[in-house]
Amino acid sequence: MNYMNYEIKTANEENIPEVINLLREFAEFENLTHDFLITEDRLRQAIFGEKAFVYLIVALSENEVIALALLYPKFASFRGERSLYLEDLYVKREFRGKGLGLAMLREAAKSAKENGFQRLDWQALKWNTPAIDFYQKIGAEPDDENINFRLTGEKFERLAS
Repeated sequence: MNYMNYEIKTANEENIPEVINLLREFAEFENLTHDFLITEDRLRQAIFGEKAFVYLIVALSENEVIALALLYPKFASFRGERSLYLEDLYVKREFRGKGLGLAMLREAAKSAKENGFQRLDWQALKWNTPAIDFYQKIGAEPDDENINFRLTGEKFERLAS
């Protein structure tokens, strides 16, 4: 699908190195470079491997990856709804404010609907007010009922043993 001077499509394996670079840029933007551990191989396996579970949509301008939307399936048990969880939505700085973020969300929603999902879910960092304002402008509602938790590293290994 073409939008102005960029094309939005499902990523292919050749996009992986540029996607890694864009994810690194995103981690810097969110002040999370200390958590940036992804490798090309891990991402490739998650998207294209035998047990792939990740959807990756990219926007290209002159064959350069300028935006990404990384999603994976989720299920809301009480509602009985299949959801795609939007882990990352990132647009390179110089392409922001031109409708690309909205176009990426539209493509994610369209892909979700075509694949039998009923909704999209995601998070935004509390300090990222431009993103929060953007999401609310398109009709997304914040979920103030839940607290996010994570279990990683040694604590994860201990629980999994």
